[in-house]
Amino acid sequence: MSAMAYEVRPAGGRLEGLAMIAATVALVGALGFYVYWRGEEHSIEPIYDWQVSAFAGLTGPDQAIYNSLYTVKDEIPFIYDDINRFNEPGQKFHWPNLTDFQDWLLPPFYKDTSWEQQGSLNWTLFEPLPEGEMQGSTMYLGTDGKLPSQGSFLLVIGHVHAGFQNTNAMVIWWISKNHMEMPKSGFRDGLILQGWREVVPYSGQQEVKRLFGADAVERAKAQFNGFPPDGTPADGSTDGGSTDGSSTAAVPGDDAATKAKNADVEQLIQDALGQDKGKGK
Repeated sequence: MSAMAYEVRPAGGRLEGLAMIAATVALVGALGFYVYWRGEEHSIEPIYDWQVSAFAGLTGPDQAIYNSLYTVKDEIPFIYDDINRFNEPGQKFHWPNLTDFQDWLLPPFYKDTSWEQQGSLNWTLFEPLPEGEMQGSTMYLGTDGKLPSQGSFLLVIGHVHAGFQNTNAMVIWWISKNHMEMPKSGFRDGLILQGWREVVPYSGQQEVKRLFGADAVERAKAQFNGFPPDGTPADGSTDGGSTDGSSTAAVPGDDAATKAKNADVEQLIQDALGQDKGKGK
């Protein structure tokens, strides 16, 4: 007697397939909605009243001095370790003074032509000397610049020992006054009450995003079809069509096109500034 095979179909199989499709669509939609609302956020970094932007708030020699301070501030602890490496037992550790900086040719403290061009700031050192290991706020004050409208700078190094390790918190402060006395302490609140403002090292790109919005670069690229304002293709090539590396002679009218693009950029910036001012009212 031969066996017979029967195909048994599940009851409501078609409905189950439709339900599975509907559940998949709902899941994908929910994930898309979540990503849209909770995905990458382009937050605008605020600048508080007691802060100043290194890019937009400082100009001329003050910006140059800040750039030097920001560059060398991380080298000062290494100089500190070097000059105290062979201290005698019982000899107190000390931070590098202005003479040490002359030996290390460290700007903006080193008195060279650049120091003169930046106003010849008079730098002084405040070095706390408590009992035991040296800890506290070491401060370098730069003041009495010779250039008009030049401010003063304060580099505060919070030095704390913990066992065999130490930490250094470095903050650069600026004030628009030409002459300032050395603060009695490097605590933030006290410096703010005296009028000092912490310098925030925002880059140019961050400033553009803060002023014109997170999509400022993308909007500019869209307006100029990927070309920067100077008329050069975004890939760095000399023309928009040649990819074999051959040079192409300048086409008459390039200067006019560049000027037109620069004018469009200026108009874009003016419109963005107008929108920014309108939001602030």
